[in-house]
Amino acid sequence: MEFIANHKIISAVISVLAGLLITGFGNFLYVRMAGSSVAAPDIPRQKITVGSGEELRLSILGDSTTIAQGAEYDQGYVVGSATILAREGYEVTHQNFGISGAITADVVNDQLPRSEAFTPDLVLVAVGANDVTHLTSLKDIERDTQKIIDEIKARNPEVKIVFTGSASMGDVKRLGYPLRWFAGFRTRQINTVMLKVVEANDNVSFAYIARETGTTFADKGDEYLAADKFHPNAAGYELWTQVISNALIEALDSQLLTRR
Repeated sequence: MEFIANHKIISAVISVLAGLLITGFGNFLYVRMAGSSVAAPDIPRQKITVGSGEELRLSILGDSTTIAQGAEYDQGYVVGSATILAREGYEVTHQNFGISGAITADVVNDQLPRSEAFTPDLVLVAVGANDVTHLTSLKDIERDTQKIIDEIKARNPEVKIVFTGSASMGDVKRLGYPLRWFAGFRTRQINTVMLKVVEANDNVSFAYIARETGTTFADKGDEYLAADKFHPNAAGYELWTQVISNALIEALDSQLLTRR
């Protein structure tokens, strides 16, 4: 009887492992076949100034979305948001330090040191999606998010910082199920942790792109995703630009109220 019981347990374990193997291989094939790769654009890295009026220095840190991978750079939210801020009466000098593939730790270890010579009034930190796919621990994300804030504020205590958190990775068409479900779960976890840190710090806010645009990407992904079914296309970045530029304007408006 003991042999039979052990045999059943072993058979059950083998069945589970086989199921996981088949599911994993199926997802691997789906990811390979669901879309075609899109190259990271070669973007200007020098300071760029647009508009006229009150001087505003904007620094951009983060991942592939900061360089508008999946579209042309001029169609991304960095150029789009800078243009909107210029229409609001600012002379915007912006510099982009974002790198394709970056996780939160890369912002701390690479992008913050490279951006040291540029002291901004406003910083956009667009990172989190690659932490979803890289399975970065929540503890590390919480620690590194606070490090980013502390380092930026050490350079300018009056700076305003806006985080985007992760996009809604559960709505990325490149991923199959159950990976898509898991990516959505991880997105919510990571954004909850980042938002907790953001809310604990003065002059730091959150542009919640996952909440504001996730449903649209889920319902009409073919209209808003690039050929890789992973990055936004021009229309997708336009959606993000609306959310991000509104958050940047709100951050600046709160600064004006504080000065009054």
